[in-house]
Amino acid sequence: MRKVLGTMLLVLATAAGTLGPVGSTAHAETTGVRIMLAGDSITQGFDGDYTWRYRLYQELTRLQVPFDFVGPHTEPYGGSNTYLATGWDTDHDAKGGTTLGAQLGNITGDMEAYRPDVLVALYGTNDLRLGVTREQLMDRWRSYVAQARAVRPDVKLVLGEVTSAHAADHDASNEALNQLAVELSTPESPVVVADLDSPEFDLQRDTYDHTHPTPTGETLIAQRVAEQLAGLGIVPAQPEIVQPFVPWSPPVKANVRRVGRTLVIDWHATKHRYRAREMRMRWTNVRTGRTRVTPWSRWNTHLRTKALPPGTYRVDLQASRRTMTSAWGPAVERRVSRH
Repeated sequence: MRKVLGTMLLVLATAAGTLGPVGSTAHAETTGVRIMLAGDSITQGFDGDYTWRYRLYQELTRLQVPFDFVGPHTEPYGGSNTYLATGWDTDHDAKGGTTLGAQLGNITGDMEAYRPDVLVALYGTNDLRLGVTREQLMDRWRSYVAQARAVRPDVKLVLGEVTSAHAADHDASNEALNQLAVELSTPESPVVVADLDSPEFDLQRDTYDHTHPTPTGETLIAQRVAEQLAGLGIVPAQPEIVQPFVPWSPPVKANVRRVGRTLVIDWHATKHRYRAREMRMRWTNVRTGRTRVTPWSRWNTHLRTKALPPGTYRVDLQASRRTMTSAWGPAVERRVSRH
C-alpha cells in the first residue's frame, strides 16, 4: 500500500498522456485521505490502459492533495500487469467482470482491511447486463452502503452511474441511483453520485466498445469523480482533468531477426502486453525509402518477409483495439546483406 503526497510528485501532473517516472519509490511515506476506488473493469482497466484512476491521481497530485489510494489490488486486467503510465499509486479494489451483487460478500472485509475515508464505487454495468432489475440493483446498493458504514460510520461515498449501451434500463437505474443517494446521505456519511451518464459522455468518442473508456473517456470519468470529491471538501479547487482528445499510445515494438536475406518479424509479446486486438507492420528500406505495409491482422503474430535487396531496413508496428488506433511504435533496424 503506497502513500502519496501531491507536492512531491507534481512532475507527474503534466499532459494527460505523459508517462510518469518508473517505479514506486517516488511515493512519499506520509498520511493523507485514504481513497478506495472500487468497481469492475471500467475502474480496473486493462493491460495497455492508463485508466481513469491514473487521471484522478494526476489531478490530486497537481492540486497538492495529500492522499493514499488503498485496496487489495494493484494490477490491470489481462495478465501482463502493464499500465501505460508508471510511477503512480495503483492500489484499487476493482475486478473486471464483477457485479455489485458479487461484491456484497467482499466489501466488509475490504473496509476492515483498508479503512478508507472515501469509497468511490462504480458498479452496475454487469448487474444490468445479466438481467438484474432496477429495483434489485438499488437493493444491492443499499446493502453495499450499509456494510461499508458498519465498518466506518463516517465513510464518504461517491457512487457512479452506468454508461454502457449494453446495460439494459441504465437510464432509469441512474435516475433511481440519484434518488437513493439523497435518501441514504447523512451529514456524517454523505452519499453523492458522479454524473457519468451526462450529455458530454459520447459513447463513440469516450468508449471503444460502448462500455470501456478510451483515454479520452478516462479523463471525463475522472473529472466527474473529482467534481464530487470537490463537493465533499477533499479537492480544494475545480478539477481540470477532462481533455477533448487523448491518444491511445502503447509503445508497441517488434522483435526482428534476420534469416539469410529475409526478416522474421514477431509481435506476439507486444500484442499481449498492451492488449491489442489487431496489429499491422511496415518495413522500410532506409536508403531508397521504399515501404511495405501489411494488412491488419488479428490472429497472426509473426511473419517472414520474402528475400529483400541488401540494405538497412526499419521495422515498426501499429496496434488497434476496436475503435482505438495507436501511432506507429518505436522502430527496429536490421541490416540485410548479400549473403
